[in-house]
Amino acid sequence: MLSKLLILALCTLGGYLVYGGAYSLYLYLTHDKFQVSDGYILESKLIVDSNHGGVGVGARELPEAKFKIKYLFDVDGQEVRGNRVDIIQKPILPGDFGPNEASMEKVGSKVVVKYNPNNPDVNYIWSGRDGFDYRVFLQIAFGCFWLLLAFFVYRLFGR
Repeated sequence: MLSKLLILALCTLGGYLVYGGAYSLYLYLTHDKFQVSDGYILESKLIVDSNHGGVGVGARELPEAKFKIKYLFDVDGQEVRGNRVDIIQKPILPGDFGPNEASMEKVGSKVVVKYNPNNPDVNYIWSGRDGFDYRVFLQIAFGCFWLLLAFFVYRLFGR
């Protein structure tokens, strides 16, 4: 039973990493076909979860922080909603929100949104540059590693 749970956990982790990396790669490869639209921020909030352990420093753990943004943009005269969730990489200390991300995305502020004209639900807030992040390949490789490990665990203990 324990081996089946281990196999399920490894497959879930590996599948999640491969899917996320492949989706990021898809967005990069098709971004030149995406259309650009002006939009504005509907909701912007920083959520600090002190119950969920984030980055460990010495004997204490710092809370995890998420930055949630909801935005609205126009596609051929119709309004489309989008959302984004960023995990803040910098450790969050009580009372310290690092560089004030909340001030960068004020409610009502204008943003540029790139979207797939065939499926406007595939969209993202565009930063103004389309550079490629090679860490996507590392993410896909780690996902494949966990899937391969799940296969070997299945071969050893799954029968």
